[in-house]
Amino acid sequence: RGGHTIFHGPIGKQSANLIAYFQAFPGVARCPQDLNPATWMLEVSSHAAEIRLGVDFSALYANSNLAKSNDALVTQLEIPAEGSVPLTFGNEYAQDTMTQFIALLTRNFKTYWRNPSYNTIRYLFTVILGLILGAIFWDLGTKRGSTVEIFNLEGALFICITFLSTYNCNGILPVLAVERPVFYRERSSKMYSAFPYALAQALVEIPYVAVQAILYSVITYFLIQFEFTAIKFLWYLLFTFLTLAFFTFFGLTVASVSPAPELSIAVLAMFYSLWFVFGGFFISYDSMPKWWSWFYWLDPLSYTLYGLIGSQLSDITDEFVDDGNGNLQSVAALVQNSLGFKHSFVGPAAGILAGFIVAFWFVYLLATTKLNFNKR
Repeated sequence: RGGHTIFHGPIGKQSANLIAYFQAFPGVARCPQDLNPATWMLEVSSHAAEIRLGVDFSALYANSNLAKSNDALVTQLEIPAEGSVPLTFGNEYAQDTMTQFIALLTRNFKTYWRNPSYNTIRYLFTVILGLILGAIFWDLGTKRGSTVEIFNLEGALFICITFLSTYNCNGILPVLAVERPVFYRERSSKMYSAFPYALAQALVEIPYVAVQAILYSVITYFLIQFEFTAIKFLWYLLFTFLTLAFFTFFGLTVASVSPAPELSIAVLAMFYSLWFVFGGFFISYDSMPKWWSWFYWLDPLSYTLYGLIGSQLSDITDEFVDDGNGNLQSVAALVQNSLGFKHSFVGPAAGILAGFIVAFWFVYLLATTKLNFNKR
């Protein structure tokens, strides 16, 4: 039962008009002084009260002078006043894009700060994982006397960065699942557009990922004992940050194009498998079938591995290792000949990783703008 009007008009001071209207009907109990008039109105106009009184309050209102005066007022207001112009708005939204972005970014920072279940656990996992992997690969960075040790070092770099990156990618899925209904409701109310929302959602992750990269890099770099030089540590930190940021933004993208977190997890698992296989660790680029080698250059993990190994090993020309055939060659030559990593490409590899981050943010923006998985 519903959809029928039983009273419409000014309720008056302390609901005096509302009380007087209902008390005018025979049999309606008077409103006690200590009872909320709204509660009293619901009680006296209930379906049980109508049956007891033998009345229909919606029919009584329809035939009342109050309803007739309201109808007359509506008829009067339907006719525009002389000289009036239609109401128009200069913009679709009440505030400009920059104001929307600042408000959303401020709200996101507060939301993240008040969400310890996401960020505190993320940092705790980062520290614990860094200590575990650092202990497993303790002092491996100083052992570069053979081809096997060089490949072991490559494996340590690959495992250290992929374990934490995939955690970031999976961890952001429930955050987006909670935010999505709020976004749909507020966007339909024209509170803001998709662009400032997507930009704020991406930028709020940057400082948290930066702190995470610093924690992880300091722990793993010095426990594994790579060369203690500022430039090599900064390269290691940069590629750690870029890889964590890429996987986080990739999680944003997959979550935005998937109707449910369960589907997102399945899609991520498929991409993880492809990226790990063609990243250059399990199969080197030269060993890949030619019809699959193109995928190596589309794999972001290949640039991560290129940057990490290239920055740490591809400039070492004063240490020599046995290539397995009785020949001695420098570490830099082994890395270049066996793995194809050149020190000159470390900078471009970082730029390409940054390009992946921007590209996936644009996909996330497009999906946020065009897709709507809201179910009514």
